[in-house]
Amino acid sequence: GINIDFEGVPASEKDNFTNFLVNISDQFHTNIPGSQVSIALYAVDWSGVFDITVIKDYLDLFIIMGYGYYWKGSSYAGPTGQLFTFYNFNYNISKSINTYLNAGIPKEKLLCGVPYYGYEWKTSGENVPSSTTANGTSRTIKKIKDNSAGYYNTPLLNENSMSNYYTYYSGGNWHQAWVDDETTMKYKYDLIQQRDIGGIGIWALGYDDGYTEMWDLIRDRFSDNSVTPCQYTIWDMGGPKRNYYNNEDYTFTIAPDNVSLLSLDFSEFSLESGYDSLWVYDGIDTNAELIGGYSGTTSPGFVEASNNALTLKFHSDGATVRSGWKADWNCSPVNIENISENNMKVYPNPANTFCTVSGIIPDKAQIIDINGKLLKQYNYENTLKVSYLPNGIYFLKIISGNKIYIKKLIIQH
Repeated sequence: GINIDFEGVPASEKDNFTNFLVNISDQFHTNIPGSQVSIALYAVDWSGVFDITVIKDYLDLFIIMGYGYYWKGSSYAGPTGQLFTFYNFNYNISKSINTYLNAGIPKEKLLCGVPYYGYEWKTSGENVPSSTTANGTSRTIKKIKDNSAGYYNTPLLNENSMSNYYTYYSGGNWHQAWVDDETTMKYKYDLIQQRDIGGIGIWALGYDDGYTEMWDLIRDRFSDNSVTPCQYTIWDMGGPKRNYYNNEDYTFTIAPDNVSLLSLDFSEFSLESGYDSLWVYDGIDTNAELIGGYSGTTSPGFVEASNNALTLKFHSDGATVRSGWKADWNCSPVNIENISENNMKVYPNPANTFCTVSGIIPDKAQIIDINGKLLKQYNYENTLKVSYLPNGIYFLKIISGNKIYIKKLIIQH
């Protein structure tokens, strides 16, 4: 397939641009079955050239260029890929994602491109924000990590934007370099997962050449070996220092693997009363028991899960926002036992219609696919119906007391 990246398209060409996208998508899909046509979306569509209502049904992927919020010619030094608003430019990755979702792009088609670079400027001082005194120079992650001149020893965290920056004095001038690394990129990835969009893009491959930390972070956040931490802080889409946005609708599940005693403690909470709301569910989705719905300054406070998963659903209307919420989750690890080291058995395996768990009394049994997605949960059952599963390899996760047992399960009809 192809990726289309036409930048600077004027508003006067919107109809022609839309027709071009529809036509080229039709041509590829007709003549090359299985091909993909994707498009690079501007971080801010100033001219309104993307007719999302039309092209969303033709293009396969939409990749937000989540960078350029601050650029080499900016009057203030700041993060090119700001997750939340840093200072005087009220556009950011969180807002761009929300804008394109509200425009109608299906969340599974929407990706966020993240920058493996930033800029360094001469500035009026060491404090932030500082005005720039000259155009900036691009700095890649590799350049920062190489640190050949010794200027980038200690990154400083700007909590408004959740971005790293470096400041130093040289040649009679203050300098500021704003470049993310794995310690701040993780916040972008967490928000991308929180909004449950299709994934990420990178601009550009090789900008971290020689270092593995960014690839390690992708593995830890997105792969089958991803790890959900047992202690973490989450915010609304405005981040720690800004308001959330109008017209937000999303659901987010917290379900760390192999834990017990999952809790969520809200230390800040302020929504538009009666119009914007947060609902908390005791389980892996909104079909679980509702713990409560909250609006205004009525906070959920301290919430504890009964089954090691909590789901949050947030909605804001089209007018009036508040400072939002902040919550910390905590949990305790449980013991994982190898199935060969106990008396538990699963049979038949391969299974067709039913399989039976013997040797223990399961509190819960979960069928999980090879991508880690939970397909079905059984409560207090030893005989599990599996006839609905297609042929393939799955994992059977048994929770009994404070122990977890994992067994590969083969379905063969």
